[in-house]
Amino acid sequence: RDAFVAKFSSAGVRQWGTYHGGADADEAGDLATDNAGNVYLNGNTMSPTVMSTPGAYQTAIAGLEDAFVAKFSPAGDHGWGTYYGGPDVEDSWGVAVDALGSVYICGTTLSTTGIATAGAHQTVYATQDDAYLAKFNEHEIGSILYAGECVTRQYIYDYSGVGAGTYDLSVGIDADTVALGDDPPVILPDVGFNAGTYVNIDGFNGAAHTSDDVTIPPGGVNCPPGDQLSIAVDIPTASSCGNGNYVQATVTITNTSGLVAFDTELLLGLTGTGATFASEPYGLTAGLVLAAPNLLDPAYPAVPNAIYGLAGSQTLPVPEIPPGTSTFVVDLNVGSTLTNLSAQLDSIHSSFNASGQSNLATDAGGVTVFSDPVINGFTCPGSIVAGNTITLNGISVSGATTVNWSSTSMATLPNSGSVAGPVLVYTPTPMDVANGFVALSLTATNAGGCETTVSCQVLLTNVQYDYGDAPVTYDLNVNYQPPAAASTLFSGMFLGATSPGTELLANNSVMADGDGNEEDGLSANPYTAPWPGPGLPFDPVVTATNTTPKAGHLHGYVDWNADGDFLDTLESSLNTPAVPASSGSQAYVLNFTVPPGVNTAGLFYIRLRLSTDSLAVTIPYMAAPEGETEDYVWNSVGQLPVEMISFTAVPWSDEVMAEWVTASEYNSAWFVLERSASLSGFTPIAQLPAAGMSVTQR
Repeated sequence: RDAFVAKFSSAGVRQWGTYHGGADADEAGDLATDNAGNVYLNGNTMSPTVMSTPGAYQTAIAGLEDAFVAKFSPAGDHGWGTYYGGPDVEDSWGVAVDALGSVYICGTTLSTTGIATAGAHQTVYATQDDAYLAKFNEHEIGSILYAGECVTRQYIYDYSGVGAGTYDLSVGIDADTVALGDDPPVILPDVGFNAGTYVNIDGFNGAAHTSDDVTIPPGGVNCPPGDQLSIAVDIPTASSCGNGNYVQATVTITNTSGLVAFDTELLLGLTGTGATFASEPYGLTAGLVLAAPNLLDPAYPAVPNAIYGLAGSQTLPVPEIPPGTSTFVVDLNVGSTLTNLSAQLDSIHSSFNASGQSNLATDAGGVTVFSDPVINGFTCPGSIVAGNTITLNGISVSGATTVNWSSTSMATLPNSGSVAGPVLVYTPTPMDVANGFVALSLTATNAGGCETTVSCQVLLTNVQYDYGDAPVTYDLNVNYQPPAAASTLFSGMFLGATSPGTELLANNSVMADGDGNEEDGLSANPYTAPWPGPGLPFDPVVTATNTTPKAGHLHGYVDWNADGDFLDTLESSLNTPAVPASSGSQAYVLNFTVPPGVNTAGLFYIRLRLSTDSLAVTIPYMAAPEGETEDYVWNSVGQLPVEMISFTAVPWSDEVMAEWVTASEYNSAWFVLERSASLSGFTPIAQLPAAGMSVTQR
């Protein structure tokens, strides 16, 4: 099991949560917070890894089970952690933090060593479980010093009550000869000394250097620490189309000191005419703490530490900058000119940056603002007769590098003119004609990717339609196009053997017979084929005629559940047979699978669609170009009775041999033979093909 920490708002909303544990058992004991909102967790662990951070007081587990203590930022990021224990077993059940940031833990131990410090209240283990109390100073936790690196240490001392005088301080390094594979040296506080009423103060007391002191020979070169805090700004968006658009800026702060930098300031500068901050900083990482405004204050954003809606230079207090790399994000409202963000850290302690400031950082290029292209002189005719050509000219474009014409059915059309003077000569497609209109658009684009689009719609008149004639619910309760199912007439492309006539509106009727005898793709209307059983195939044969040079496409629909539409599962045919060009009159098979829940109680409907457009026929309503739409009522008669022509039954040994001949049944697939000894109950004994053949059954 693992320990965990979770933070909830005062309203009970979870802010964040994290596991804390290694490969073995870990258990949380207690939790405390400091004034900055950092979280301190203690407990006990059996995990040999993960629980400590580099340079911690105790980086490895010492016994079967050790205590642990860990720090998390207000955002839930892990700051540091350490084991605490000797060669036996430790538990830890309490943790506290004082106003100076010192951390205290308590618990029980079975270890005889590794717990007490010199001069402590009790330095020797007694018997059974002993209690223990330990104090950690966060600012004096050891840090790894790699070869060639410089280190800045920060100590906090309270010298109230110490007599006047000069006290030299130093840093000790536990640095034995480092062989290949050994751990690097660890920076530790020097051996303590006494001053006034205070004892064991960290630092050097002026006596001779000891082995753990740093000694700089006379005339030697001291390694200067340099600037330990730096900052960078990145705005991924390189350009904007006009002002008022939003972009994100990521600010990265790097702290190489290994220590927390307290109480600095962040200077933000936003340039660009009309540019403003579009958010407060958010997405803080790695324990970075920025002063935040009270978003619930009725006066927001006119409250301290708020930058939303402001422009120019803004200053935010930074209570804590953690070691390593931390980031935050702020949204920007782009101005009408080149927009950029600068960032700099100020009020830095000289032990971090000698100048008290970081570098001044900006994004490499900022956000270049492009003006949208301008299109003038774009006009369209209100309508044209179907079959005619549309010409658009007299147009001028400025501020663009490319132009693109498009229509309802085509994403790109050829430009007969130039970028500055585009010209379109367009003949509506069959799909445009079927829709009864065409939308034409001109898009101008500049080098920054900014676009301006102008559009118009041209009505196409004198379009000749053939409509379906099933009840109007199958056409979304509208009897004209759109959205009623309609096909534009195309001489030589139709269902059955009779070409359709022109209709102004759909002739919807209960019996789907409003179009008369031109509906002959199926064998009859009403259609009276028997119902197949659920899960069985239904494969009606459809006749289609094509004497044109274009290929056609055939699709069908069956309203299996009789709910007034063709939109349910399995109501669309499983295939769309191709009707080859110049193929004449041919028979085609549509494939369906009968779903469960077939409604055989009354009338329901079949729709057939033939078109040169393979996509349009797969939609049961709306327009389809160049073809025909036919509807049929299906008046189901259930299972057809078997017509017997002859039947004989004669003894056969100790059995009976039956022989019969049946008549051919229209569209029947099979018959079931049953027998009965009492005529009061029948038992099925065979399933036989309905082929009008003589069948012998024993």
